[in-house]
Amino acid sequence: MSDWVARQPDDDEELNRFRMAIAMGAGISVSDFLNRLLGDEPPASLVETVTMKLQQAKADGESVDIEAYVRQLTKWQSELA
Repeated sequence: MSDWVARQPDDDEELNRFRMAIAMGAGISVSDFLNRLLGDEPPASLVETVTMKLQQAKADGESVDIEAYVRQLTKWQSELA
């Protein structure tokens, strides 16, 4: 598993730390994250797909290895092209 895993906070204390970090500007958009990961501006469809995956994982209470998920998606896209 990579270091880029999205997950729910373990407890209220961690949730408060996350919220504080975001309020202080530590958060970035999904598009900016994908740009850093891929080294190029991501297509809008990829941003939407990853955003939906994150929302679904949150609703299900699951963690997501974002790097592995994005790498698999981009691999499939290149194979289909």
